[in-house]
Amino acid sequence: MVRNPALSRRAASGGCQERSFQNAQEASFQGYLVWNLVKALSLEWTFCTRKIDEEWYLFKNLPVFFPIAVGGEDKFKDVIINDVIFMDWTKFCRVYRDSIENSNIDVGSLPPLTWGISHFIGNLPYLNFTLFQMHSGVMKTSRSMFYFGQRHNL
Repeated sequence: MVRNPALSRRAASGGCQERSFQNAQEASFQGYLVWNLVKALSLEWTFCTRKIDEEWYLFKNLPVFFPIAVGGEDKFKDVIINDVIFMDWTKFCRVYRDSIENSNIDVGSLPPLTWGISHFIGNLPYLNFTLFQMHSGVMKTSRSMFYFGQRHNL
């Protein structure tokens, strides 16, 4: 279990500067994972290509789609965030929390192309995972789908 996901990095002056990501207002560990995953995906061109109508496209700034479990009759709500790669951690925390709390997107109402090209990052916190597996959707756009959950050791 990670109690304090703090990172240390070398400052330009050569000294060590510690930055605690938990101290940002509205921070969450799930948000931390999403923000870092999107930053990493943007650095690898293969995660930024999509096949649309038999043509390949390279995107520099894909939206991020994630379903949020809300329970009840709806079960989930859809959330989409744009421009994540340009956000620092503090801004992402605010946008992430606001997007979850104020999502007005009806489930299934996103345009199919937007949904199909977005980075898909899901969170299933109560399911045990024993491996990492890539998923692909019905729309063959080459989009990867990522899920976070409990790590389960056999």
